Parts: sequence; structure tokens; C-alpha cells
Amino acid sequence: MIKILLDTNFLVLPFELKVDIFSEFERIIDEPFKVYTLSTCLGEVKKVKPRLAVPVEKLLLLKNVEILKGTEKDVDKDILKRENYFTATNDKLLKKGLKEQGKRVIFLRQRKFLQII
Repeated sequence: MIKILLDTNFLVLPFELKVDIFSEFERIIDEPFKVYTLSTCLGEVKKVKPRLAVPVEKLLLLKNVEILKGTEKDVDKDILKRENYFTATNDKLLKKGLKEQGKRVIFLRQRKFLQII
């Protein structure tokens, strides 16, 4: 089973750009998958986009997204340490770091489609 780890910017995509990330995951991944995020990513949403905190939490609950305990203050460092995940992010530096480690990245193209690299 593929494990997808959502970065903070992916948590707000459904609300800011009206992208149904879960339908897109089904479109681009041909096998069973489970979606995760970090508690620290939720904390970032509450700080940076407080008006979206409640809708994000409701969506995560509705879609059965598992919230993992963050182990670092820096979310990007925490994500880079995690093994065996496809990471969903639009953060350029994080994408670069993940690619350098040979990890799979899911990102947004043309403000409406997801792609895996």
C-alpha cells in the first residue's frame, strides 16, 4: 500500500484552489493508498491560515487521513527524515531535497492537476 504524506500547502489546496486532491490521488495512483499528515503541519495551518484550520480538520476527518506526531520543529526536516512515503508538496526546496534523496513527490501542475515525480 502506498503511503502519501501531505505537506502543509497540500492541506489548504482544496480550499484555496478548489482542487480535489483525493480524486486526483485516485487518478494518478493505480494501487491502494493511505493518506497521512503531521500534527506540525496542522499547527502551521492554524498559524498561517487560521480561517482554514477548522475546514482542513473536517476534511481530514471525513477522508480518514491519519495524523502522525511531528518529531521536529521544522516540518520540512521532519518530512525529509520520513521513509517510505510519497510526499505531496508544492514547496520547491522540499521537493528538491526529496528528489535528491530519491523519494517520490506529488505536486500540483497548472493549478489543477497532480503529478508524481
